[in-house]
Amino acid sequence: MSKNDIITEIYTNKLFEKMASSYNSKLGSYKEDWIQYMYLTLCELPENKLLDLHKKGELNYYLFYVGKAQAFNDNSDFNKLHKGRLDIAFSIDDENYKEKGDNDYED
Repeated sequence: MSKNDIITEIYTNKLFEKMASSYNSKLGSYKEDWIQYMYLTLCELPENKLLDLHKKGELNYYLFYVGKAQAFNDNSDFNKLHKGRLDIAFSIDDENYKEKGDNDYED
């Protein structure tokens, strides 16, 4: 079985959709983002690791483990990227946003 066959099998079985449904209370409106993130994670697995996990019958366990960690760990890559946990130094709504000497817009 090839890497593409394994990915197609997981997609056909809707594994990540089923997982997302059980994690719905945690994922909320990010459910679809999480599903896409998990497919990306699956596709980025090195071929030899994916084939080895599948051959040993450990692939579903591995995907459940990674998926749960990404959904529930507040420090996971998924949560950092998709739930707005990036640090922003300032915003345009911040009163201190204007540069010093910029008096063009002051009342």
